[in-house]
Amino acid sequence: SFFKAPAIWDLQARTRVAVLEVSQQGLILNLAVAPALRHVVMIDACSVIVCDLATRTQVARHTLPGFGLFCVALTPDSRYVVAGGADSCIRVWHLGPPWYVAATIDCDEGLGSISSLAVSPG
Repeated sequence: SFFKAPAIWDLQARTRVAVLEVSQQGLILNLAVAPALRHVVMIDACSVIVCDLATRTQVARHTLPGFGLFCVALTPDSRYVVAGGADSCIRVWHLGPPWYVAATIDCDEGLGSISSLAVSPG
C-alpha cells in the first residue's frame, strides 16, 4: 500500500515514536530498511529518498523526473540502493556519502516495468 509519511514504531510499547515527512510527490510507494537500522530508503513517484534513522532526517534525495519508480531494495551490506520502475531499468546507487549512481542496468527485453526487487548476499 502507499502512504504519505512512514512512521517509526516502538513495538514493545505499541506507540508511534516518529513520523518521517519526506515526500514531495505525496505518496511513498515502497521502502527498505538497512540491516543495521542506520538508514531507511524510500521511493516516491520519481525520487529515491534516504533518511538517517538515528536523527530522523533526510540525508539524500535523488530525483529522476519521469522515471516512475516502483520498487527499492538494499544490498545486505547496506552499501548500495537498488531501484526499478516503469522504464525497465535497474539503477544502483552507492549509499554514501558520497551518494552517486554506480550503475544503470537496462532490462528492456519486452518484459515491461520492474515492480519488485530482491538482493541476495554473494
